[in-house]
Order: sequence, then C-alpha cells, then structure tokens
Amino acid sequence: MARHCNTAGPCKPAFHDMLPPERRLPEVRALVEQQAYFVVHAPRQVGKTTALLSLAKSRTAEEVPLLALSKALESNGSGAFVFSAPGPLRHRAFSRAMKRLRWVLLMVLLPCCKAPPAPRPAVTAAPTGLYWGRWGDVPEGVRVQVWVHGASGRLRGTWELPPWHGEFAGVRDAQGVYAVDWREESVVAGATMRASQLQLRVNGAGALTGRLADQPLELVPAGMPATALRPGVWLSRWTGLPPGMGVETVLSRTPDGRWRAAYRYQDREGAFEGDVLERGALSIRWREVSTRGTVAQGAGLLRPSITGMFGTYGVGAEPVGTGFWALEPLGERSP
Repeated sequence: MARHCNTAGPCKPAFHDMLPPERRLPEVRALVEQQAYFVVHAPRQVGKTTALLSLAKSRTAEEVPLLALSKALESNGSGAFVFSAPGPLRHRAFSRAMKRLRWVLLMVLLPCCKAPPAPRPAVTAAPTGLYWGRWGDVPEGVRVQVWVHGASGRLRGTWELPPWHGEFAGVRDAQGVYAVDWREESVVAGATMRASQLQLRVNGAGALTGRLADQPLELVPAGMPATALRPGVWLSRWTGLPPGMGVETVLSRTPDGRWRAAYRYQDREGAFEGDVLERGALSIRWREVSTRGTVAQGAGLLRPSITGMFGTYGVGAEPVGTGFWALEPLGERSP
C-alpha cells in the first residue's frame, strides 16, 4: 500500500506521508521529566493528536519506567467533557477551563507497574589468541597451549596433548554461553577419536570455563605478559618438555631479595633459587628430586624477554649445555 496524505484522524508513519511529529514539540520531553502539566493548543488537523500519540508510544517503549495512557474527551454540548469509554465521567474543573474546545486528548504518564526489562548480559570481546588450558586429561600441575579464534558469535580452537590432537568449535547464544563440540583424535597407530559436547562461559578474568567429561575445564588467556618478575603462578618450559605444554611454577621472593620457585611435573619435584643480576637477569641454581630418589641439579641464566624470562640451563656448575628454560606469568596481560 502506497503512502498518502491523511486528513482524517491521527497519522501513521507506515501508511501516511508525514514529518517526524515529535520535532514539533521540542519542549515536551523536558516537561515530562519535570512531571509538569502542559497543554497543546492549535487549530484542527495540524498534528496535535499525532504528535502526542507518537510521544506516548516512544516514551512507553524507552527503557524508562513510565507508562503513557491517552484518552479522547468530547464535549456533550453543555460544556462538560466525557470519556467515550468505559462510561461517562464529568470533569467540571477541566470543563470550565476549556469550554470553547470541542475535543481534547488527555495523556497521562504514570509510573509503569510492570517490572523494568531485565538487563542484558554484558557482551565481552570474543575470545581470541593463545590460552593455557587445563582439563581432566592434562597432568596435574601442567597447562596446555590452546589457540583460540572467536568472531561473529563463533569460536574455534586447537591444541596438542600427546597422543591427542584436539579441536573444538562453538556458537554463542543470547546469554553469552558457547555451545561447543569438542573433538580429539589420537596421533599414534590405531587412531581413535573422541567427541563431546559442553558449554563454555567467559568469566570476569577473561578465562573460558566449563566441564568436560564431568571434569572442570579452564582456558586462561596468556595475553602479552610483562617481563618484570613478581610473586605468583608462572609457567615453565624447558628442553625435553612436550611441545605446547607448560608447568605451573610458584614464584616467591625472600626477605633478602632473592627469588624462589617450586614446581611438580610427573614424578619429579623441582625448585630453584635465583639472584638478580644487572639488566634484570636471573642467575638460578636448580634441583629436581624424583619419587625414586634420583637427584639432578645444575645452574642456569635467565634474561628478560618479550614473554617473560628466557635463557639456558645446564647440569653442574655451568648455566649452559642442556637446553633452554623459559618462564612467563600465567594469565597476565599488558596494560
């Protein structure tokens, strides 16, 4: 149906050619906010009713606890105004003030009796980047590198945990929860596959959390950590550790300014002590003890790097000869 000019009753934007009606009442919104009375007085068929109905509709639709009610009053010929429904109601004070008008639109803004709409859940940025994951199959004290990409309400990720290669994909619902398909494939002979479905939520720290095979799952964002040493949980990686894995290492500082670290990997418990050198370097003396009583010890030298600390270590007195050692804080982001 084509739009046309209307001269019979209020105009409707979907059917009639018209200008935005509320622009003709620029001061009304301020009067409403002040809970003040106002009268719109103008000749017939110039848009009074259309403007007020538009105001009532827009105010009711806004996230403001107001309900706009409107009703037409018509003169019965004696100067008294009556509601056309639900029944006659004489309003003498109003009638005396407006005897010469034959038609009045009465609009009342009342506190809305219905509960305000529930706040929408906060929309956080889509998870993207390197995460450190932990779930039921991951050994105690270990984290696995998980690469995550999120965009347009969808989420994908991939990881390696020998002998498994894993991928997942999910879609976010209106509440911000991702419904995820989790798949794992063995990379050894006689390959097998495992598949699960789970839900992932983004917590206040930006981590993805859920349950996989009735065990807690957590993916903590790696971000771009600062290089300054500080007490807390760090991740250690060294030569010989499976690719894509990090060992949780608790770093603390002694009263005399030295650094201590403790970690556990498989059947070994390790620790090191470090002295701070020039330009933030750390000279360490490490020691590991296995459940079988085997002891290994040596030295190392770590220097500040883009992701934390990086350097070499060796068995015995020399800090070289065995491989590299890296440290980065867990879940820290650059400001």
